[in-house]
Amino acid sequence: MEIQAQDRGWAGSREQGHNKGCVCHGAIVLVPFVSLRSLLQVVCLLWGSMLCSLVWADDYDPLAEDRVIEARDVRQQAMSEGVYKRLSSAQELMSTDTAGALDELERLEKMRLNDYERALVMQTYGYVYTLGDDSSMAISYFESCLELDALPNVAQQGMLFSLAMLYGGEDQWQASLDTAIRWFRYEEKPKAEAYVLVAQAYMQLGDPSLALPYVQRAIQIAETPHEQWYLLELSILFGQDRYADAVELLQTMISHWPDRAKYWEIMSGLYMELKDDEQALATLMLAYRYGLVTEERKLLTIVRMNLYLEIPEVAGQILNTEIDNGRIEATEKNLKLALTAWSAAKEFDLAIATIDRLALLSDDGNYHISKAMLLTEKGDWHGTIAAASLGVKKGGLNRPGEAHMLMGTAYFELEQFPDALKSFQQAKSVGSKNVRRNAETWMKFVNQ
Repeated sequence: MEIQAQDRGWAGSREQGHNKGCVCHGAIVLVPFVSLRSLLQVVCLLWGSMLCSLVWADDYDPLAEDRVIEARDVRQQAMSEGVYKRLSSAQELMSTDTAGALDELERLEKMRLNDYERALVMQTYGYVYTLGDDSSMAISYFESCLELDALPNVAQQGMLFSLAMLYGGEDQWQASLDTAIRWFRYEEKPKAEAYVLVAQAYMQLGDPSLALPYVQRAIQIAETPHEQWYLLELSILFGQDRYADAVELLQTMISHWPDRAKYWEIMSGLYMELKDDEQALATLMLAYRYGLVTEERKLLTIVRMNLYLEIPEVAGQILNTEIDNGRIEATEKNLKLALTAWSAAKEFDLAIATIDRLALLSDDGNYHISKAMLLTEKGDWHGTIAAASLGVKKGGLNRPGEAHMLMGTAYFELEQFPDALKSFQQAKSVGSKNVRRNAETWMKFVNQ
């Protein structure tokens, strides 16, 4: 009994099950809030070191709109019943008994086989070794099978694609590229993974410019978004300094994976590189409102950006909120930053509350004098006198004359002229040259 050669499922049944032989890439770890050069270096880690030479495949263009699908002229051959049974047995043993499968195939090799039968034996050998993580042996048998050029098209194409991936797993990227291009010649509806395979090969061979359109096509036709493919395109755009295009790509990535804080951070960094500080801050603020920014260093970066762009009230709100919930430490440095924010925003009550917290951390009276100055801005004369007096009593003042001047003007506003004169006299005795001059002017004015 003879069985006619057909595109039998088992001839290519391991097309989707041989990935153990494929090249494995590490995940990109993107470090936020660093220089763009550092970001580029980190992004490119996924794809390995690039060589300097340009490498081209043959002149067949898988991306061409008028791409011609070539037809293989395969002579139909028969398969004997004995060969069919032994091949079926070998296939059944592949995943559980590698040695048994190889024994069956060795017995088959000793039989008289036509080209089609021998090609099936070589193909099956290849899949057995693929499952056994022996890529070099799998490659050897697949190559032998291809030399016979006797398999039906579906089985031949499945093996070609497997071989292209195995070459990549062995860092034989030129062979991987050539084999993938050969696969495209006979494939009517290429899958997205095939375009990515070509892109990976071009990347490893040192030509990201040729890789870019392939990964873009893969992303375009994929039924579901693949994050690693987007990262590959992003790394290429970074390498080409195409920051505006990278921003556009990141916007799409964020729409797919809005919880990835690193993408928001990178996009903000790109806006800064493009001299668009407002968009850089807006991007980080969105990430913050979505709960994606929680580290103190990053929170303080957002605070300082708000201050730089003259939005002090937002800076103060973030500081107060994050100090209260413990994500920003209530250090003197951070509280002084909050004081700067609230003072710039003319939020005197909040600034004064911040000063009260700062005063507890200091051994001198300078913060009390700062409080007295804010109370003067509010017209709270009694409060000014109380705060300045406490500062003088605590001592260690950087500008003691100014403390007495504050009390003198407050007493004057309260029409307590003797106390005002006394304060101005003290300011004159301990103050700087300018303070002494002002004190004398006030004293003359009070005595009129």
